[in-house]
Amino acid sequence: MNTLFGRKTLPVRPKAIKQNFNQEQPKKRKKRSDAKKDIKFKLSNEDKKSLQRKAMNHMLSLTAFASLIVENDLLRDKEYQDYEYDNNGEFVHVVLKEGDFNNIQSLSIEWGISKRRVVHRIVKEYLWIVSGGYTINTYREGRRREV
Repeated sequence: MNTLFGRKTLPVRPKAIKQNFNQEQPKKRKKRSDAKKDIKFKLSNEDKKSLQRKAMNHMLSLTAFASLIVENDLLRDKEYQDYEYDNNGEFVHVVLKEGDFNNIQSLSIEWGISKRRVVHRIVKEYLWIVSGGYTINTYREGRRREV
């Protein structure tokens, strides 16, 4: 059959598949020893601005400061208040080392909430303490004295 420019179309033959069974499988990449995990969570606009001010005072980025808060708070064995997670807020990132990320995962399982909510609870607790609020422990100690 002739085409518009006078070329003939040839029937298409299937290509032979070359099978190279002796070829090695590609090696998997090594995992970095200092690999970090990223968790993003939402904070209200006011809380994010407050956290940004604190980060500026420490000459850190928002992500670095939030990560530092979470890392330091995980070292302490303490109870946290239950804060409402704001889905309408703005995202803030936390970059954690493998060990800290595993601690967040275990808290997530223990508390029955997502990793985002665990990090949110830790950061909100920090903001509450910095603003002069009471923690659960100080509240309980105060109630024991009154009774």
